[in-house]
Formats: sequence, C-alpha cells, structure tokens
Amino acid sequence: MFLELNLKRLRLKEQKKLNDTNLYLFKSISIYIKNSNLTDIEKEEILQQILDMLLEAQSQNKSANFIIGKDYEKFCDLIIKEYLKDKNIFYIILNYFQNYLFYLILMCFFMATLNRIDNTIIPFGITLNQFIISNLIALIIIPIAKKASQEKSYLTSLSQKIMLSGRQSGKLEVYGLAAMTFIIIILKFILKRIYGENIFNHIITLNSSKIFLIIALFLIITIEFYNNKFFNRLIKKR
Repeated sequence: MFLELNLKRLRLKEQKKLNDTNLYLFKSISIYIKNSNLTDIEKEEILQQILDMLLEAQSQNKSANFIIGKDYEKFCDLIIKEYLKDKNIFYIILNYFQNYLFYLILMCFFMATLNRIDNTIIPFGITLNQFIISNLIALIIIPIAKKASQEKSYLTSLSQKIMLSGRQSGKLEVYGLAAMTFIIIILKFILKRIYGENIFNHIITLNSSKIFLIIALFLIITIEFYNNKFFNRLIKKR
C-alpha cells in the first residue's frame, strides 16, 4: 500500500519529461493498465517500465510506435497476460487484508472523534454498533479507493465512482464484502439474543482496545514488509 504510493509519486514526477504526444499515449496506457486485475504494485512496476522505454525512445528521437506498436491496448494485454502468470493469491489476500485494517482504523478514529465532539463527557471511543458499521464501510471503501486511484478525470462525482467500483470490483472485494455482511448479520443476531438490544450501545474505548490496535498496526507493518520483499523478488525474477 505504501510502496505503490511511493512508486506512483516517482512515476508522476518522471512522466512530466514526456512530450505532449507521448504523454497523451502514456496516460491512455495508464488508464488501461489500472483497470486490469493486477495488484497495485504490479501496475506501478509495469507503468514505470513503459515510462522508461518511452523516455529512452524519446531521447533517441524515435516514435513511440517503435516501442508500443500501433495498438497500445494489444501491447498492454500482452504485458498483463505475462504478469498474471505469476499472480500470487496469498499476496493478493494479504494486500486486501492490509487495506481493510487500515480503513477500519481510520473509520473508528473518525467516528470516535465525532462522538467526542458531540459529547465531551463520554470517553474517546465508539459504540459496538458503530464498530460494526465501520467494518462494512471499510470494505466498501476498498474498491472505491482502488478506482479513485485510476486517474479517470471524467469521473467527477462520488456517485459515478461508486457506480464504477460496483461494476468493476474484483472478485476478492465482492466476496469479502458479502462474507463480512453475512458474518455481521449472524453476529448481531446472536448478540441480540444473548445480551439484548442494549449490547450495541456498549462503548469501546481507546484504552480498552489498545491491545487490538497495536496488533492491527503490527499486522499492517508486517504485511508491508512482506509486500516489499515479494515485489523485490518479482523484479529480480523479471
């Protein structure tokens, strides 16, 4: 998650060196690649390699067609097909889980802050019901954030991004949201039958959940280290 952001920052800086014709072509390629089912790191790696090739051709006064060909989509399909051969499902699940934990923590802190503003007497925390809602929102944010990063300038409204993410979300996002929704419904039913409706008003404070927060942050950092090692192995392999 953090590695691809750094790669993206470097790519956006380097692509400014392209002339207008090559920049337009590269942006078209970027949109096509970013709509593939590759991982974010793989997409950034591909785009960086293509950018390097275009810059090299440009420095030698060669046409982009010399590298890309006349059909950039066909060129992209060949690269995507090659990368899909090495697709690691374990890596994909870890990356998805990392994003889920990250957005869950953000949502919990956001709701806790709103609660604190609304009522300064209660401790900094959220209700159990808000925690459940935060889980669902975190899962919904993942595909929206994924599509928002695809640099589609014609998507100007949040409703358009939500509609697009719903149509193009990967199976992992869809299955993850469906599974979590099912689990939450069952869990809420069981809790309500055992403890009653008031259980959902129970406040989870920052102090009482600090162990779980530390574990979540540890998992996010650990997954990030694994992603970096996995990415470095891919580079060496290629």
